Amino acid sequence: MNQIASTLTSPADSFAGPTRHAALNAWVADIAALTTPAAVVWCDGSQEEWDRLSAELMAAGTLTPLNPELRPGSFLARSDPRDVARVESRTFICSEHEADAGPTNNWRDPAETRATMAGLFAGAMAGRTMYVVPFCMGPLGSPSSVIGIEITDSAYVVLSMRTMSRMGTAALDELGDDGFFVPCVHSVGAPLAEGEKDVAWPCNDDKWIVHYPETREIWSYGSGYGGNALLGKKCLALRIASVMARDRRRSALYRSRFPLRLRQDQHGDAAVDTARLGRRNRRR
Repeated sequence: MNQIASTLTSPADSFAGPTRHAALNAWVADIAALTTPAAVVWCDGSQEEWDRLSAELMAAGTLTPLNPELRPGSFLARSDPRDVARVESRTFICSEHEADAGPTNNWRDPAETRATMAGLFAGAMAGRTMYVVPFCMGPLGSPSSVIGIEITDSAYVVLSMRTMSRMGTAALDELGDDGFFVPCVHSVGAPLAEGEKDVAWPCNDDKWIVHYPETREIWSYGSGYGGNALLGKKCLALRIASVMARDRRRSALYRSRFPLRLRQDQHGDAAVDTARLGRRNRRR
């Protein structure tokens, strides 16, 4: 496995990262064109990257180091008072059919919502660095694990994703050249004009968390706090993963296998089309 360093490019250069995954590179280029960041960094999850970003966030006032003897490598992060929890009324499941959103979730038309997101994210990362964060929810190499790629303009998110997931080079290598990944897009929604001074905890009063179950996409805007911004958490591991599990279960049920006793001392396998079996049952 080749060691991959953080890759820095300017918007004038190619956005292709240290991967031959064509769909991933194309998606990153599309998001960069939409959000217009000042630079793009592909994160590797290394200690050097952790040290560099931690130092930057301490200098910005975002992080305060705790006692290194009692809590080495730990920090206090104080969010903006306006950015402390999920906005329930702006958290949506944008499934093609409203019924698929479930009885306890908010549904919004996916086409309408895509137009809204396009407007919000247009230029949203201006003056900021766009980080490309490969991560794995679950053990690397497990068939039950899911690879996600989060694009974010928050260095705080990069550090937090390293803590809560298998993040960086290993996850990108696991993805390979054509593997499946959950595309996650996040912005604090606070573009910077040239020369404008940043704040310790950038955010926006207009907050959205949007899920597209059929395409497995997650878009989050306006918040840098917790599960609003760490999209591998509730957004992927709970909401999108629930849909993926449901779809796999449907596929498994369509043609299931069960033991069939052939003789008193012999067993074999037989396949049954459960979809047809169900229809026959309903006819009776």
